[in-house]
Amino acid sequence: MRVLREIVPLLENQVFTIKTEASSEGYLTWHFHPEFEIFACSKGSGKIMFDNELISVSEGMLIFVPGDCPHCWIPDPGGTQANPSWSDTITQTVLHVNYPALRNMFAGFPDCQGINHFFENRHGPFAVTEPATALALGGLLEKTLKEKEFARLLSFLTLLQELKQACSTALGAGDGGTQLLQASARRNRTGQTLDTIVKYINANYQRDIRLKEVAALVNLEETYFCRYFKTHTQKSFFQYLNEFRIVKSCALIKTGKFPLKEIGYRTGFNNQSYFSKLFKEKTKKTPGQYAKLFGPG
Repeated sequence: MRVLREIVPLLENQVFTIKTEASSEGYLTWHFHPEFEIFACSKGSGKIMFDNELISVSEGMLIFVPGDCPHCWIPDPGGTQANPSWSDTITQTVLHVNYPALRNMFAGFPDCQGINHFFENRHGPFAVTEPATALALGGLLEKTLKEKEFARLLSFLTLLQELKQACSTALGAGDGGTQLLQASARRNRTGQTLDTIVKYINANYQRDIRLKEVAALVNLEETYFCRYFKTHTQKSFFQYLNEFRIVKSCALIKTGKFPLKEIGYRTGFNNQSYFSKLFKEKTKKTPGQYAKLFGPG
């Protein structure tokens, strides 16, 4: 699977950059960047997939992604079971940190070496899930976004210190404290199995996928596989596959590179009428309406 390098707009000696994103651009695209990333989700939900792990993300959570760590977003469908819809927008505040520049900035300040060592030794992703802690850290992230000049730098340093303290407390607090983190060291067989399935979908969604081939991939009998998948995702395999294809369809429409009549076939739908019906059910728009709103114009 191809992994794209994302170019983060940072100058060589610039320590960090921060922005708010409200877009589906980059979703379902494997990418990496040498900068480490801290982001807070303020709207929407989904999963962020790493090499060996899926982390569920919901509003209010704060995620840390180490540098050079391939990852991609898998957004959740919106609406209700009776009235499903697809929301392709997740709003998040994203901080990218140029670690070499941060290390150089801390070089002359012994009191900052604790923060330096903490991030230097973070080799796996984790999520802050405890509500009060995530809210406090998210507030510091927003403050860093809104402040200017020296006040922004102070907010940034406070955020790093508080994140280090929160994670250190959790890791040393026994069973209660470990609820704070969802880290790569805690991945289990369920996460690995779902990860294998999602990667297979991502590599093969453009063609007809048979249930028996995916079940065989994870060494499960078909009936048990269907039960297993629905238990852990709250939807059937084919519901999940079709929603995945609809997200890919939205991304293709936004590029404007293909005629609308080809979009369904390029994303695994063999029946154009069914594709159009499902697209409208999930996005509340026809493919043509979606192209007018979100296409390149």
